[in-house]
Amino acid sequence: MATFQESKQTIQPRQVAYIVRIDDIHRGTFVKEDGWNPSYVKIGDKNVARINIISAIIESSDNGNYQNILIDDGTGKISVRNFERKIDVNVGNIVLLVGRVRQFGSDKYIVPEIVKKNVDKKWSAIWKKTAIKNNINDEEISEKEEVEIISEKPKHDSNDIISKIRDLDDSSGVSYSEIVKNSDDEKMIAELLLRGDVFEIKPGRLKVLD
Repeated sequence: MATFQESKQTIQPRQVAYIVRIDDIHRGTFVKEDGWNPSYVKIGDKNVARINIISAIIESSDNGNYQNILIDDGTGKISVRNFERKIDVNVGNIVLLVGRVRQFGSDKYIVPEIVKKNVDKKWSAIWKKTAIKNNINDEEISEKEEVEIISEKPKHDSNDIISKIRDLDDSSGVSYSEIVKNSDDEKMIAELLLRGDVFEIKPGRLKVLD
C-alpha cells in the first residue's frame, strides 16, 4: 500500500524542462518554495524549476559528498552537483543536461536528472536560439530578432518531419543536413529531439524513435 508521502509525490505534475541559457539562470531570481511546491528561478515570465541545456564539460572533480561538474554553454558557466552515482563524463564532452536549479548561499547550481553525452555541437546554437530569456532587449541580439524568435511558429507539422525521416531512413538513420534541406525547419527538429520523438543514432544522423 502506498504511503502518504508516495501518494503526494504521484499527484505532483512533472515540470517542463525549459531550454535556457546559463547566463539567464545566473541573472534570474531564485525563489525557494516550501512544502511540495518546487523551487524555481524566474527567467522572463517563466518559473523555471527544471532546465534543459546543451553545454561543454570544462571541469569534473570529486568533492567527497558529491561529484562537481562545471559546464559552459558559451554564455556562462555553472556547477552541476551530482549526489548520486558518478556520471561518466570527460572534459571536452558536449552534453545535453536536464536537471533542477538549486541555490546555496548566493551560488546557483544544477542537480542533474538526465545527462546525454556526445551531442553534436551544432545543436548548441539551435538550443540557445529557442531558449527563453530574461529580457527581450537581450544584449546579444536585437529586439526585432528576439520578437521574431519568440513569435516564430514551426513551419511544418511534426508528423511531416517524422514521416520524412522514416521515408529517407535506410536503417542507418538520415543525415541532419538532409532533413534540414527537405524541411527547412530547424526549430521543429530541435523540438522533436527534445521531446524524444527523434534521436541521434550517431552524431549527425537522425532516426525516429518507434
